[in-house]
Amino acid sequence: LARGWVIDARLPAAYEGRAPDEGRPGHIPGAVSVPYHRVCGGDFGRSSSPAEIRQALRQATLNPARVPDDVVVYCATGAAAAAVREALSRVGIAHARIYEDGIGGWSRDRTRPVVTGAY
Repeated sequence: LARGWVIDARLPAAYEGRAPDEGRPGHIPGAVSVPYHRVCGGDFGRSSSPAEIRQALRQATLNPARVPDDVVVYCATGAAAAAVREALSRVGIAHARIYEDGIGGWSRDRTRPVVTGAY
């Protein structure tokens, strides 16, 4: 999927596999959780400050000062991924792309693993 960052933009319960979502419960192996609400001021209509966005990345073990060439964001429907991609662009990470198939498309292929738990 990516050789750099893979970011899951869904809420923590969906990322961890504790809440129903599209496909099998859990997240793509290697993905880190950066929930949209942490970088969008709590909802899709607001923006967090660049400092808050960088802090959310650091809390997800991503170094905003060392961004890889490949950054992929996904969710279930595309809306949360788009919100996180927009937040990333606000801190200079304009090359992030959305994995359009989302977790549903990923997990429909039974040969692809899905991981549950916090990390």
